[in-house]
Amino acid sequence: MGQYGQEESRRSRLRVRKACEVCKKRKVKCDGEQPCVNCVKHAQECRYVSGGNGSGSGSGRKRYKTAATVGGAGSGVTSAAGITAACAAVGASSAVNSGLCRTSNTTPLNRRSPWQSFSLDKYRFHRRYQNLLPFYLGASLMAEIPHSAIESHHLKQPRIQNYGWNMSGGHYLRHDSSSKARARAAAGVHGVASLDPENFFDYENPVHLSVVNKLLQFFFQEINPPFSIVHEPMFWQQFNKRFLPHTKVRDSSAKLFQSILFLILAITLRFRDGILQSDDDDGGGNQLFTWEELEFLGSNQREEPLFRYAYSVVTELTFEWESFELIQSWLLITFYFRTCYRQTACWNALGQAINLCNGMSLYLNRFPRAHLKYDESRAWHCYWSCFIMDKLISFQMGRYYQLAPPVAHMTVPGHWCRNRTEPWKSSASDGSDADSASTDNDDDNDKDDDDWFHDTTTRLFQLAVIVQTCQKRDGEELDLEESLTLRRKLDQWFHCHVVMTKIEDKWQHLYEIQPLLSYLDVRLTFETRRLFLLINQPLDTGEMIFPVDTLGLVRHCHLSIKILMQIDQRKLFFIPWWLNLSQLFTVSVICITLIHSGLQVTLSKTMLSQCMDVWEHLVSAKPKCPPDMLPECLWCIKMLNHMCCLRLMSSAAHLKKIVGTNPGDSTPNENRFAQFGKVGESGRIINSDDEAMPITVKQDAGTAISRAVDAANVLTEPAELPLKVSIFSEQLANTPATASQAQELYNIPPSSIARTGSDAALNANGNPNEALDEGLFSYLQWFDQNFT
Repeated sequence: MGQYGQEESRRSRLRVRKACEVCKKRKVKCDGEQPCVNCVKHAQECRYVSGGNGSGSGSGRKRYKTAATVGGAGSGVTSAAGITAACAAVGASSAVNSGLCRTSNTTPLNRRSPWQSFSLDKYRFHRRYQNLLPFYLGASLMAEIPHSAIESHHLKQPRIQNYGWNMSGGHYLRHDSSSKARARAAAGVHGVASLDPENFFDYENPVHLSVVNKLLQFFFQEINPPFSIVHEPMFWQQFNKRFLPHTKVRDSSAKLFQSILFLILAITLRFRDGILQSDDDDGGGNQLFTWEELEFLGSNQREEPLFRYAYSVVTELTFEWESFELIQSWLLITFYFRTCYRQTACWNALGQAINLCNGMSLYLNRFPRAHLKYDESRAWHCYWSCFIMDKLISFQMGRYYQLAPPVAHMTVPGHWCRNRTEPWKSSASDGSDADSASTDNDDDNDKDDDDWFHDTTTRLFQLAVIVQTCQKRDGEELDLEESLTLRRKLDQWFHCHVVMTKIEDKWQHLYEIQPLLSYLDVRLTFETRRLFLLINQPLDTGEMIFPVDTLGLVRHCHLSIKILMQIDQRKLFFIPWWLNLSQLFTVSVICITLIHSGLQVTLSKTMLSQCMDVWEHLVSAKPKCPPDMLPECLWCIKMLNHMCCLRLMSSAAHLKKIVGTNPGDSTPNENRFAQFGKVGESGRIINSDDEAMPITVKQDAGTAISRAVDAANVLTEPAELPLKVSIFSEQLANTPATASQAQELYNIPPSSIARTGSDAALNANGNPNEALDEGLFSYLQWFDQNFT
């Protein structure tokens, strides 16, 4: 019995030693796990003092796992050093991990999003709120509409999908068993002698060579700058070496380079079709070519055969090899799929490029002992191009990004000249590499500007770093602190790259506004989350704390529709930059939701009208290859609008029946008492709605007093402030109100008017004492009245 008591005492002491700080403070039993049951139940962070939760390996593993989860889901970073520092902290010792958990005490547990969910019929998880909003808004509206109205009007709830994914249309890729048969049939119709893409261009023919040159120039001028996948100077060097007449060089890499060439030509032909669809009257892209060249281009369809050939070669080589050219090839394939094909194909192509980056360990910023100097540039630029596309395209698909951050000493885009391939203090085994790195200071290439990455690429990189913090891997919501941090970073990016540059008014080429459109896509996705609080929420929503910024949401919607209207007016909408259609859909759904909720109705109606003008123009344009996703986007918008109309009419009928619409005489709304006295008494302002308004002494004191009373009456009557869409420009929204504007907004009378009555009495009577007595003590006459 004594031995049993000693064991119980030892067990109780063990439980006390293993108790977390929260349980110790609350003086309750703790199970010693990480996290413990009590902390999970009360949504508290479970913290242990250093070495205080036992020495068991299981607890250590759990503590490491929790630290890694918190570190991976924390806030974002602004540099490569910050990215790698966060990852290094996750992989450190248990003591460091415990410290990481203690510093992240603002991250609550079990914040699973009640809205992020799978598609109804397949394993595709959606994190983009604009793709989820039509489904939940439709469910909320249909719950408030009578069942008879739902059946009679044939209402149907919109499904969850990635609306306006791209501008694909016409020759939409189809990889099925009958594709070759269709290709042979099409070849027979068009009279194509051979389907071999290698014979499509005869580089000895000046017409063929001129067409290829013009397509390549268009690619590097209008398509390549945002992501800078291909290094233009090196590409032209290789092209002139391999394909110009009398300079053909056939080696082991010629087939791969030809595949890259064909991918570039396929992308350019797709964009050229968009130009032709956008500007049929003026000729559009035909102005670049002569009649002979146009006849050659129109003789047969080359885009899909060129792509299929390049895709087969790249796939075959990737099965056995790794190289920078293969990374560039897969990024080009990703770009092409993002333009005209399905999400799964785009995701898989991007995954191939990421696997090659990881397989070649480009994130280490280190190289073999024997390597070319140009390989350092290729490795650095290929990695960051893959990084940018991974973060942005994954976000646009609503999926979690795949590529891990690099080492801390690897510089970021915009600072290539200061990149160091090795840290200054290397280990003894890497002595030769350290010597090679130290010679970088003397290399002339490091002193030159980066001729690979464009300015738009740097802007997209800075946005891609912020995008990392927008979504969480486990389908969780951002907490309040993370949301405020994200909004602050987005505001800084917007001020630096939009407000300071005025790019929304100065752009000439579509590639110049791709960073702005990408920013608007991120910002509207983030701000749209707030709209879910305005509709019927799921039962498992729980407590959600969101930073509300309705004016910011409306301001960014206005900027988005402004850019889209500019694109439409310049007849550039059908050029297949993929954010055109999705931006238009997002703004339309946001406006319908705001009108339904009664927030910013005037501005929302104006923007929705502008959106519908663009929609109607897209429908009436009837291009050669209309976007396949245009009908489903328009159907969803009109269905939600129909539901909103029925719900509002039903609510209006019920309110009219239950409460009525005749309030009667407005006498009960009139004010009865002023600051000191009854309204309407001698010396008081009649029908004043401001009880704090200064009262005049005498009604017949003189013209000066009359003017003062008139001025006071003007101020007490609230003026209608005209609401214009233009007031939500970034400059005006960020300008603090002056003192006069604040007085006008809140109807605060200036101090000069409060002094006008006594000054006028002084001038009229010439006796300051009399004016002072009447001005002060006449307010106290109401004490002699009997109020019943």
